[in-house]
Amino acid sequence: GGGPEINTVVGNVIWNAGEGIQVVSDALIKDNVIFNCALTGITAAPHAVLAQVRNVTILGNEIAGQPTGVLLRWAQAQEVIFQHNRIHCPGQISLDAQGVTGSIIADNDVEGRVKGLGQK
Repeated sequence: GGGPEINTVVGNVIWNAGEGIQVVSDALIKDNVIFNCALTGITAAPHAVLAQVRNVTILGNEIAGQPTGVLLRWAQAQEVIFQHNRIHCPGQISLDAQGVTGSIIADNDVEGRVKGLGQK
């Protein structure tokens, strides 16, 4: 992140990784299929090099079969969207989201436990 262009991770199939995709800044993560990863399908969280998540859109991904489908750590994040994703981790944590106030999290299909968000 931080360069002149946005990073795009679009249309990939990822399996048997530790974290399928790890993102911090300036990225579009769209239309990927991620399954059977050891830790998470997608992690969007600060890193030692960049302490704030910003300008990240995670859209239309299919995530299945991880211990934690998606891990969001968006305290103080800016310009972040998590929308139209399908997360299927029955019996596991599908979405672990902390610090997401002010973020757009909408229209996701989630099967499995949700942690850190108010439930409706």
